[in-house]
Amino acid sequence: MRCIIVDDEYLSVYLLKTYSLRCPNLQLLATFTDSKKAQAFLLENKVDLILTDIQMPVLSGLDLAKNAVELAQNKQLTHAPIIIFTTANPQYAVQAFELRIVDFLVKPVPFLRFEAAIAHAEKQFLLRKQTEKLPVIDTMRYLSVKSNYQTVRIEIAVIDWVEVQSEYVYIHVGSEKTATVQPLKKLLTQLPSVDFVQIHKSFVVARRAILRYNATTVTLYNATVLPIGRRFKQAI
Repeated sequence: MRCIIVDDEYLSVYLLKTYSLRCPNLQLLATFTDSKKAQAFLLENKVDLILTDIQMPVLSGLDLAKNAVELAQNKQLTHAPIIIFTTANPQYAVQAFELRIVDFLVKPVPFLRFEAAIAHAEKQFLLRKQTEKLPVIDTMRYLSVKSNYQTVRIEIAVIDWVEVQSEYVYIHVGSEKTATVQPLKKLLTQLPSVDFVQIHKSFVVARRAILRYNATTVTLYNATVLPIGRRFKQAI
């Protein structure tokens, strides 16, 4: 993965650079203490991963991440870079994960924690590469469901998880959810198996939303903890 480091503290840049050089699958393109210059670099170079601080003068890491997504949506970038935040301020976690970042590292960052974040970023990167090889079918970009007597179209790429509660199925996107009476079995036929996994008879999860899992539960990046059903243990 081609990556850049953005942090206005030289010592933090040095540490992240040292860590990055220890990861064989990372190609460090550049480091920046000026986030505006980092944004300009994105327009001229293909970057897969951004390791960025949050609190920086002029342009914060949050704004840099938002701008990168907007630039990709406007076709000024070939794709939105994967984002990992490195910060001494854990209070930004909620805002950060609303941007669908890969990980949130709190300084001082141990190497093993950094290595785990890079491994997760690499999984998302490889998944993206596989998806890019698939034929693009525009009608498959959206999930169409009946909700409150209306047909609602939900972009599949932003769905975090789906759950069954009584007679309703809830589709979660960030902090919002859409209720429908469409059976989960029918919804599953519209969700690409490369991007989603059923972990329980009542839960389907976007692979990119998974932070970690063990034998009994899956934890999402928004801190939601979901159970793994006995017959679904081999699915993840």
